[in-house]
Amino acid sequence: MSVVVHKPLVSGGILYSLHHLQPLRVTLPAAARDAADLVTRVSFHSHVYSQSHPGPSGGAVFEDEAGRWREFCPARHTLSQTLPRHCQDMIASAYPTWPSRDRNNINNMAVCDAQPETGERYVIFYEVVPSPAKGVHVKLIVKSAYSTHFDSARTGKRMTVRQVIKKCH
Repeated sequence: MSVVVHKPLVSGGILYSLHHLQPLRVTLPAAARDAADLVTRVSFHSHVYSQSHPGPSGGAVFEDEAGRWREFCPARHTLSQTLPRHCQDMIASAYPTWPSRDRNNINNMAVCDAQPETGERYVIFYEVVPSPAKGVHVKLIVKSAYSTHFDSARTGKRMTVRQVIKKCH
């Protein structure tokens, strides 16, 4: 899977920058094998700033990483501006995480915040895979992120994002 490069796009006559969604690295000191630093590259799919769309006509419509039609969503774009910081925090501060299944039945994980409580929360869906790149141990790929109602009583078994990354490594 290649890294997604997010280029600026125009919606409603407004130019939106997506530079904040370029891949970033998060290092966990002495967390890898032999007490070496564990390096995770975080990348983002277009779902963090778009929503599903029925076809190729309309406003700022484009094909996503899987060839499905998406439409730029200003609300998701606004939320995505803090997403890189949230991802750094969820790794460094060992936020809780839970298994989640998407409509393709692929295991993903969902994360809210350090002490998630029931209510409206910014939820991050991601997967982790070993990285073939030199100097990077794990890839954390943010598949989607949006604000939704979260029920803390219905999460099932909890782990931390750090545990998921270390297990993948």
